[in-house]
Amino acid sequence: MGPQTRSRSVTDTVGEVPLTAEQEEHNIQVALAQTAKDATDRKVARATLKRRARLHNLKIKETGGDGHCLQYSVQDQLAQQGIVGQTMQVLRTAMTAFIGDKAEYFQQFLTAEEHESKAWKGLLADIRHSVGN
Repeated sequence: MGPQTRSRSVTDTVGEVPLTAEQEEHNIQVALAQTAKDATDRKVARATLKRRARLHNLKIKETGGDGHCLQYSVQDQLAQQGIVGQTMQVLRTAMTAFIGDKAEYFQQFLTAEEHESKAWKGLLADIRHSVGN
């Protein structure tokens, strides 16, 4: 094993201790492996979604990556039903009430920390008051 050299630009996030080149390389390899796994997971999820959409004669539409995909999706579905002109604020209020009433169902998609009452209320407040259209 060669000498352990210090990286000048990479530091440990815990105590600002510089990482060795070997530690830095290891962290890079771990990150690359996780990225590859995430990419594979996304590819499988997208293929599954496409199959489900075809099964139900639906089309997948891309939405902006601005954090408002739920609202855009609801707006799109309402428009397909002939319900147009709903503002984002009206949708947000209605969605917040709906999600809040069905907390048991929606909480299955959250982490344990997000299940906590304060975090759950914060999430609902974020949905209700997010900046957007």
